[in-house]
Amino acid sequence: MEISTSQGLPALPNPYMESLGVVWEEARPDYARLSKTVEMEDLDASGLVHDGLYFSLADEVCGSILDAREVPSVTINSSCHFLQGAQAGDRLIAEAREVKRGKTVCVYEAWITNQAGTLLGIGTFTMYLLT
Repeated sequence: MEISTSQGLPALPNPYMESLGVVWEEARPDYARLSKTVEMEDLDASGLVHDGLYFSLADEVCGSILDAREVPSVTINSSCHFLQGAQAGDRLIAEAREVKRGKTVCVYEAWITNQAGTLLGIGTFTMYLLT
């Protein structure tokens, strides 16, 4: 199934994100937003969201900006700060903005918040353009 970028969604299906229940809400050449409701399967032994879920959402939302530009890319570097936990039933919102657009490398910043707007995580992602 191909998803049209004219609808502001990723150009190609992403089975991993789909398996997580991610909902793409918006994708433009300078901004992207997606969300996910936390399920029991997303929790670690402490009963909070596993940090890997924050990372996955941040990486995907940054890549969605390049998807909106129809530019294939891969993540070559990233840094994440996990600031606060989330629990089952919480809605996670991931947003990203472009920091630097280069000819072969772009840098994006992502923010993960919950339904109350509380900042849960921040990530910086460097993407290598494959074109």
